[in-house]
Amino acid sequence: MEHTNAGSQPRLKRVLGLPSVLLFGLAYMTPLIVYGTYGILAEISHGTVPLSYLFAFIAISFTAMSYGKLVRLYPTAGSA
Repeated sequence: MEHTNAGSQPRLKRVLGLPSVLLFGLAYMTPLIVYGTYGILAEISHGTVPLSYLFAFIAISFTAMSYGKLVRLYPTAGSA
């Protein structure tokens, strides 16, 4: 963390450059591979793949809610 002056709040230093941001974005696109394998998985698992997506959705929803609370508490902290 860095301090700009004695009276201001501490802030995180933003250090990600364009290459880092691009690689970060590509890493988030990797889950799209699921679209190519969905039919195979659905057949092998006898149709239970949607249930796993439902569980993942619930977990991701809790994560999103916690991020929402954190951003209200620390609005100048930077990105996750």
